[in-house]
Amino acid sequence: MRSVIYVRVSTEEQVENYSLLTQQRACEDYCARRDISIERVFREEGASAKTAARPVLRLMIDFCVTHKTGIDFLIIHRTDRLARNLHDYLMIKAALAKEGIRVKSVQEDFDDSAAGRFIENVIASAAQFDNDVRSSRTTEAMKAGLLEGRWMWGAPIGYLRPAGSHQPSLIPDPATAHLVQMAFTEYAGGGKSKREVWDELTDLGLGRSGKPLSIQSFGEMLRNPIYKGRVRSKTFDFEGPGDFEPLVSDQLWERVHQVDTKYKGRASKRVWDNPDFPLRRSECSTPLTGSWSTGRSKKYPYYRCPKTGCGAVNVRREKLDEEFQAFLESLSIRDDAMRLLSAVVTDSWTTHIRDLASRRSNLDRRIGGLEAKRTRLVEAFVYSGSIDKATYDIEKGRLDDQLESLSRRLDEYSNPRIDLRQALQREKSVLGDLTGFWNRLKPMDRPAFLRALFPDGISYSNTSIGTGELPWILWPSRILSEEHAGWAVPTRFELAFPA
Repeated sequence: MRSVIYVRVSTEEQVENYSLLTQQRACEDYCARRDISIERVFREEGASAKTAARPVLRLMIDFCVTHKTGIDFLIIHRTDRLARNLHDYLMIKAALAKEGIRVKSVQEDFDDSAAGRFIENVIASAAQFDNDVRSSRTTEAMKAGLLEGRWMWGAPIGYLRPAGSHQPSLIPDPATAHLVQMAFTEYAGGGKSKREVWDELTDLGLGRSGKPLSIQSFGEMLRNPIYKGRVRSKTFDFEGPGDFEPLVSDQLWERVHQVDTKYKGRASKRVWDNPDFPLRRSECSTPLTGSWSTGRSKKYPYYRCPKTGCGAVNVRREKLDEEFQAFLESLSIRDDAMRLLSAVVTDSWTTHIRDLASRRSNLDRRIGGLEAKRTRLVEAFVYSGSIDKATYDIEKGRLDDQLESLSRRLDEYSNPRIDLRQALQREKSVLGDLTGFWNRLKPMDRPAFLRALFPDGISYSNTSIGTGELPWILWPSRILSEEHAGWAVPTRFELAFPA
């Protein structure tokens, strides 16, 4: 008679002396006493029996059923090693019975009589009852933990689980916490797309166990309230304050959420980038729109409030364009402010070059590590013969793909060929004469210029143009000029621009 042995442990059961070795020895002794040969031993480690979706269990059933191996018995240590769910147990047993394979339990003596099958079903039901009781206790304990603000699952990236039991449930990870904070800060700025920020942080080492995050996981990270110190569980329909240190402030997290929503709800450029009305908005609470009004002999261009029945703003395009050009003239940077701006840009450029060098160094280390793995893989296949060709081909293909991807990124981080002095001269010609530059632009290029200079839009109220926040690139002008101290006006009708 021939048999296979199936043994299983989960982490908690190892503590209860149900180790794989203990089970296997008991099953082997059982077979030896009954002169049953053992064709194969299937070992399932760290897998719960709450479900039949276990890889080794499936492999065992496939071995017994699909391959028609002529097995007579499946030997298990206890019924609950095979399944803790009565339905799963009966389904597995039925699938094996079709091939003439009977289940034998070392610790539980039941036969194929009516009484034996009844006892077997009672034992399997008891295993399910025990599992249900444990599950109920676990659920109640997890609910209590959530109310205390404890995070009871695997630590998300940026955090670690502490060793002691009397500590917060999470502590910042020194290796990745600062990268998570950088990701939020970079994306909240609104100047970079999610993919651009993801690319940068991936190159700096953001990931798990040496593996980078996917772009989808990166997006989920930015939406996870755990980073502002909140515990959320969809399973238990719960959200509350955590007992751990947040990595970002509420304000920064909300800003990221706003930027994300802004990107998703952004209107089409085809609709809003109209050369006839370059100051027409794309998104804001009370925007202006542009349209043509028919007079006695021709049409006239107007900007107006789009709200039905609102006549607070109805201004000719020529008049608003004239006021806007005067507004740009007031923002043009003087020579002394330009010198300050040039110093800031030069310092930032130097930091950028150092950052590129750091990223290249990081990529070099990762490429070196992958090349070392590839060398060991070749040695294992060619010299020691410890792996088969199928495994070799799969692993080599995976490593080659990773190396090719990193090599392409390495090319991206070569020092840019930019003459900074010449670039600053060009910027001076633009920022020192914003009105002249505006008039030199082609109509279709003007919306992009407005978005770059005023990412939050400008306002129009009582024949005055202003902005709630000074464009960042014009800060030196405000720092060096007291006359601009009161230039901002309260927002009334927004002239925000498409992104």
